[in-house]
Amino acid sequence: MLSSREVGDEPLEMETKAISMVLNRQLPSDISSKPAKIKDSHVTFPPPGDLLSSEGMGMTHVDTQVWKDTRINRERDRKMDNQVERQTTSQKKQTGKYRDKKIEIDRQLEGSIQKQTDRQTDNTD
Repeated sequence: MLSSREVGDEPLEMETKAISMVLNRQLPSDISSKPAKIKDSHVTFPPPGDLLSSEGMGMTHVDTQVWKDTRINRERDRKMDNQVERQTTSQKKQTGKYRDKKIEIDRQLEGSIQKQTDRQTDNTD
């Protein structure tokens, strides 16, 4: 894929269901000049003298490949979605229990008010 790229071209970004990848062709001296960005991550290569041999430093270009396993993120997102769904279901159940209890209390109050009204009516007769 990098065979058609030139030094100085923008990095080539690719994404599949399993990975995100950034491919770049650059001068050996530029390998650590700016971080490679992939999704929400950044990778900075060590200085070229530490990373490449003297032979590598004399090359016309260096190709780099940085990839990130996106399955991990999808699994994390799936687990978070399941957790949110469980919380939502739990909240719905709690809301339903609260609503049922409120209805029960309202009926008790209505009954109590009705009894008081009936007593007051009986006392005025």
